[in-house]
Amino acid sequence: MIKFYTDKKYINEKYRRNVFPLLFDLYFKENQDLLKLYSEVSKLEDAQVLIVPISIDIFFKSKKKKELYKFIDKANSLNKSVWIYSSDDRGITIDKNVLTFRFGGFKSKTSINNTVMLPVFIEDPLDILKIDFYPLKKNEHPLIGFVGHADKSIKKIWKEQLIHLYNCTKILLKKEHFDHQKYFPSAVIRYNLLKELESSSSIHTNFIYRGQYRAGAKSDGEKQRTTLEFYQNIFDCPYTFCIRGAGNFSVRLYETLALGRIPVLIDTDCRLPLENEIDWKKHSLITTQENLIEDFVVFHNSLSNKEFEAIQISNRKLWNTHFRRDAFFMKIYEQQKNNFE
Repeated sequence: MIKFYTDKKYINEKYRRNVFPLLFDLYFKENQDLLKLYSEVSKLEDAQVLIVPISIDIFFKSKKKKELYKFIDKANSLNKSVWIYSSDDRGITIDKNVLTFRFGGFKSKTSINNTVMLPVFIEDPLDILKIDFYPLKKNEHPLIGFVGHADKSIKKIWKEQLIHLYNCTKILLKKEHFDHQKYFPSAVIRYNLLKELESSSSIHTNFIYRGQYRAGAKSDGEKQRTTLEFYQNIFDCPYTFCIRGAGNFSVRLYETLALGRIPVLIDTDCRLPLENEIDWKKHSLITTQENLIEDFVVFHNSLSNKEFEAIQISNRKLWNTHFRRDAFFMKIYEQQKNNFE
């Protein structure tokens, strides 16, 4: 059992959306499986690890960085491990002796020694669709789906450039502390790659282009309709196109796994969760912008009918055993427990 200490004054409804994901399951969900592995203690001195209770982004935004650093420094002075969580798409890196849990990041700039890549935790989409899982049969030509924001209009290009310039300026002026990222107009790049796939005679596509996130849905009815359309597209296609957005990670990657389909992920220097345990090449095609078409066709043709269905079954299982929130933190427990023995 890992003994942890946290500041419970932040464990409340005000910060519910910003709570460290493990603590969310322990305090808000009272997950019994996790409560058997992680035990809260009332004094930092008795703990093995200090868990900063909410995303460190909140401390920076509310100008409470000194409080955060004091918290961390005290734990370090007692030789305690410190776990922090950065919830923003871009993430925040701090120069402290901590283990950072984050969604996005670059493989060339992060280390497995001080960084834990989080999956995006989602509700089971099969429950949303109200259907049971089954694998799709292999056809001669691969069928790949996508529903989402993809746009290369002049207006969109200018908007992407202005947003990037604005973010860089705020970081330069130290009004924001998020990690700097190179210019990456995700909606534009996404559009161009989708068009490449559509132009290939060796590939069948099922794409729905949206000019805005979730097609600009505002009412509950519109949100429900676009959500069902999104998940149904993934379920109906054995492959789904996945590429990063504002941060260097893909939410769609986990949605595809959850529906038991095969992600086609564009590698943008991605670091994926549990890389020391999961052979991601057995669950997805990871390729580059330049080699997308060739790699995709070769990948599909290399699979037997049995292997094609087996990957889908394996991916659904992987999501259940590794990427549900409680399942993920059970894996983290197994990886971290030896550090405290």
